[in-house]
Amino acid sequence: MTFDEIARELYSLAPEEFTAERNRRAKDAPAKVKTLRKPSAAAWLVNMLVRHEGQTIDDIADLGDRMRDAQESLDRDALRALSQQRRTLISNAVKTAAALAKRLEHPASASTLGEVEASLVAAVSDPDAAAAVRSGLLVRSLAANEDAEAIAEAVATGIPRAKRRASRPVADLDAERKKKAARDAARSDLEQAEAVAKKASVAARTARSERESLEQERNDLRAELEFAESEFARADTAARTAERVDAQATADAEAARRRLASLD
Repeated sequence: MTFDEIARELYSLAPEEFTAERNRRAKDAPAKVKTLRKPSAAAWLVNMLVRHEGQTIDDIADLGDRMRDAQESLDRDALRALSQQRRTLISNAVKTAAALAKRLEHPASASTLGEVEASLVAAVSDPDAAAAVRSGLLVRSLAANEDAEAIAEAVATGIPRAKRRASRPVADLDAERKKKAARDAARSDLEQAEAVAKKASVAARTARSERESLEQERNDLRAELEFAESEFARADTAARTAERVDAQATADAEAARRRLASLD
């Protein structure tokens, strides 16, 4: 069995079993097996997460990659969303670790869980830390901003630095920043245009409502005017008829007076 295979088996053991099994294995194995260090409580629990809850660790490492992509492209909206995801993911992972520790009959203290959380945060922040966590061979917890050498020393067998993604040419980054700036400006213009359109829509609805109200009032007034004109025409006809009757009666009365006067 190779040194790496032995190490992987040893770091899958319960803490109280580690030292005796390491010493037993060292008798018939490479001498450096004897140098393997017993993991701290937090390192052991992170190693157990790798073995029993591997998807959780994969999700954390994947989130770190996506956050670095968002940082490179200066995508503030994506960074805000991913930061919220990080808080949720880390919180859930720590709860999972606490439950796993109980299930393995090694309940974790608050300080141990704090170190587990720090290791997971480091895994999100740094690809080397992510590689160290995913190895399942931690001997101590990790902290943010550790250099690659310190991270490697926290792993029982040491690890090569995480494979770095090739840096994109400056021209590509400039083009992407310009594209993002144009996209942000277009989004801002759209928001302003939508706000103006919303106000215009409200104004149009108000104007239509006022027009409909005035149109109804005009129709009512027109009906009243038509009725008044009809009444006026009727009254005018009646007045003219009364005036003719009055004129005739006056003439008849005058003729009667003249006849009476001629008889005197």
